[in-house]
Amino acid sequence: MRVDAFQLVPGCVLLKDINGKTNKPIIPEKTVLTYEHITIIHKFLVETVDVSTTLSDGKPFQPERSI
Repeated sequence: MRVDAFQLVPGCVLLKDINGKTNKPIIPEKTVLTYEHITIIHKFLVETVDVSTTLSDGKPFQPERSI
């Protein structure tokens, strides 16, 4: 599901690479996000991110709204 980057929480699992202006991804797919990853996403001004509906611990991820 695609969500606003400000709705991310630690434990979210990326479904797609987050790309910057180079060919290398900033954060690759299947990464389990930490606070550091989320900070990097915000600093690169990424607006939306594709994440799994399930967190890494198996709990459902239910953001306020998906895009």
